[in-house]
Amino acid sequence: LVTIDIDPSTGYGEELLENLIPGDYDVEELDFDGSEAWDSDIVGSPAEVVAGATPVVEVNITNTYLTGELLITKQFDLNDVEGDVDFPASITVEVTGDSYPNGELVTIDIDPSTGYGEELLENLIPGDYYVEELDFEGSEAWDSIIVGSPAEVVAGATPVVEVNIFNNFIMAAETAWAAHDVGVYRYNPGRGGNWATYVKYEDILTDNGEANIYAGQFEYVGYVVFTENGSFVEIEVYLDGWAFEPGTTNLYVQDYSSEPSGNPAPGRFDYKATESGLEASIRVPLNDYYGIHLNVYPLY
Repeated sequence: LVTIDIDPSTGYGEELLENLIPGDYDVEELDFDGSEAWDSDIVGSPAEVVAGATPVVEVNITNTYLTGELLITKQFDLNDVEGDVDFPASITVEVTGDSYPNGELVTIDIDPSTGYGEELLENLIPGDYYVEELDFEGSEAWDSIIVGSPAEVVAGATPVVEVNIFNNFIMAAETAWAAHDVGVYRYNPGRGGNWATYVKYEDILTDNGEANIYAGQFEYVGYVVFTENGSFVEIEVYLDGWAFEPGTTNLYVQDYSSEPSGNPAPGRFDYKATESGLEASIRVPLNDYYGIHLNVYPLY
């Protein structure tokens, strides 16, 4: 075994083997700490050592660092809005990862006719990369959903790993409530104009821990999943074709030990959150009944 010391500033090293018996010599590089990140190319092995040869016969080992790529895509969606809405000329994202430990601002140009843009980042050190979209002119009118961040950049990966950013034009938000089915367990069953619903935990347990979510009384927008954890439950929300109304409190939960009655006031619910995108989770006490109110808007 032959050790070759490497100059930390140049990455170069060499070792001269002397007093060898003439003949063919095979050179093989062994694994080293972090060798999985380097490609190894050996030129000249086997080498024919000849007595008194000038110049000295050489075997050259070249290690090339293996990098990866990250494709960031951006799509604006008008949601069939009536009227003219202009897309921004470009948007800026901040990318943080091993190649950009302090964050790197990346500009993505937007096609004015399609609302689409993309940027490919090359020669990245493999690892996890976080993508955050920064505010742009008029961004308050758009909801931002980022899919794929953090992204694991892998050397030589095909296809290239992607982070996709979707901006949906914010339509008027609608009220949604969790329910076992349309109209089941209404707060005010005797009042035709009030369709707010609650769920019964005993029924939740028989329905695989799930209940539906309806907007406008009849429109299915997703579902909730209950997971019991000691004296608490984790309620996970999964929206389907809808998203949380951005920039405001949009998830309200109230637990009850007996069947609730009267007109619900979500603003007074004990548990509230400001969520974004399509998924959320909230932790509340374990109890017999729950009112779950959401403010959502359609994506399509």
